[in-house]
Amino acid sequence: MKFEGIFSHLSSANCDVVYSMAQISQFKELLQDLKEQEIHFEYFHIANSDGINNIDSSKESPFNLVRSGINLFGVFDSLGEHRLNLKSVLSLKTKLVAKRFLKKGSAIGYSKSYILPQDTWVGTVPIGYADGVPQNLSNMASFFSEDQSF
Repeated sequence: MKFEGIFSHLSSANCDVVYSMAQISQFKELLQDLKEQEIHFEYFHIANSDGINNIDSSKESPFNLVRSGINLFGVFDSLGEHRLNLKSVLSLKTKLVAKRFLKKGSAIGYSKSYILPQDTWVGTVPIGYADGVPQNLSNMASFFSEDQSF
């Protein structure tokens, strides 16, 4: 029987290097055991998005592939490093459902996370945390409006 590849997954590469290193060690032991049984593979990988960013040994021999997942969408874990210079491959579209003019000093966002530095037009879009938009994007996201009156 011919096998082409084998892989595993780093479940905590965003927060636990020690655990990730143990996973890598166990996987390497498995690969060695399989080799001794004359079971060979062409491709080996364990580095997921967080592994690519945070665990150097997940990209070293015997591993010859990586698999970036959520990083391809421009999403990185909040605890690890962002070693890849990737650009997002997606955009999110929604509708502007309300707009209003607010005075300087007005607080907007959960926990009053932003205080307007000047009188400003503010728009409301029907999308947020419940839809999967990470809360750590508060005060970091930007929107483009096709509505020229806004």
